[in-house]
Amino acid sequence: QNISHSSAPKENYQYKDLSKIDFDSVQSAIISFYQESHVYLDEEFTLDQLSGQLKINKADLSITFNKHLHSNFHEYTNRSRIQHFKQILSEDPSASVTDLAFQCGFKSKSTFYKYFKKEFDCLPSQLVH
Repeated sequence: QNISHSSAPKENYQYKDLSKIDFDSVQSAIISFYQESHVYLDEEFTLDQLSGQLKINKADLSITFNKHLHSNFHEYTNRSRIQHFKQILSEDPSASVTDLAFQCGFKSKSTFYKYFKKEFDCLPSQLVH
């Protein structure tokens, strides 16, 4: 499991004139959406839905995630879910970690734990105590 995270994202956007994308406004729209909406907590939430909500095409969103948010749609969504999880857990430390993980949109415990460990470098139980 030696996955390098330092490799640059593939530059496969030649078909698109990047100068026509207002990255600042797309990035602001993405950040605001995740702060103000909880739609991303639906486990079935997709890039198509985000595109529809923001009225920004999927390619522009993907490029913005990769080039400006240094992530991709799934990673960004799951990191946001982890932050939401942490907030809920702090309000109710006795809540079931598994129940909260599913409430936050994770389809599996393994995905939840993977992103949790990546974000906080500990287990959820260690965060509570």
